[in-house]
Amino acid sequence: MQTRKTRYDIVHVQPAESWKRQVDGWLQWLTCAGRTPDTVRTRWYQISRFSRLVDKPIAEVIAEDVMVVLSMETLGLDARRGLRSALKSFFSWAVEHGHAATHPIDVVPMFPMTDPRGIVCPEENVARGFSDAREDARVAVLLAAGMGLRRAEISKVNTLTDVVPSSHGMRLRVHGKGRRVRVLPVSMALQGLLRNRSLGWLFPGRFGGGCSVDYVSSLIKSATGYPPHSLRRRFATVVYYESGYNILLVSKLLGHASVGTTMRYIGLVPDDMCVAVEKAAVTKMFSSVSRAVSHPVIGGHGQAAVADGMVYGALVHDF
Repeated sequence: MQTRKTRYDIVHVQPAESWKRQVDGWLQWLTCAGRTPDTVRTRWYQISRFSRLVDKPIAEVIAEDVMVVLSMETLGLDARRGLRSALKSFFSWAVEHGHAATHPIDVVPMFPMTDPRGIVCPEENVARGFSDAREDARVAVLLAAGMGLRRAEISKVNTLTDVVPSSHGMRLRVHGKGRRVRVLPVSMALQGLLRNRSLGWLFPGRFGGGCSVDYVSSLIKSATGYPPHSLRRRFATVVYYESGYNILLVSKLLGHASVGTTMRYIGLVPDDMCVAVEKAAVTKMFSSVSRAVSHPVIGGHGQAAVADGMVYGALVHDF
């Protein structure tokens, strides 16, 4: 069994005894396939947990066993989706390598996406984090809420190799998902704090290297009362509105491969919603209509009123 440098190296999260050799083989396959250490660690935890819950050898697992575990009330929708993905990968590998005869995931239903807009950390909580008495907490909150870093990205920051001077001020090299690296400008508030830190890991771990993602989470949550990803969503929301709805800019800053993913990060500002509803309830935009025309583009059926470049009151055909 491989040894993993993590606080999860304890009995209650190890794979079932009959699964250990196969789990190690699968994890080696994931590593060779280029999966990041964070992804491998997550998959290891997911499959280890499943092996204990299902409590039977790999070759005997059937679709009904999988659905029983995925239906447990203790698992949220995101956890179920992640576990199903891990099981699909694991059993594909197991069938190919002769550890299982059939793939039990084939008939297991997929789970729908959750509400795309998660929690956005309120501004008063962000302000509380910015002024926390602990320097580590202030730095972590500034990186999450002020630069949009994920907790794993924060844990990997090394001031010796990742802080880059430039003619436009300090830049930070961020090691994101899928081994993608992006370079971001550093705010003046954070620059002062980083210059006073020792060279090396920004948050050193107990066993060498950077700290665990759980340490970052505990810092941020104790300072703001909210989980780290809610601060990342707050960053996305602020940049989106302050930049004049520049979604491409937000996507680049967050390190997303898809703008569609970025859109799910943007929170709705209540004031904007109120203004939109009030504007929709006013009919003044129709009062300036000065003429009615037969609109050839629409097909010439019925009279169309034209105002401010928009056409109203005509039968619109789908082309």
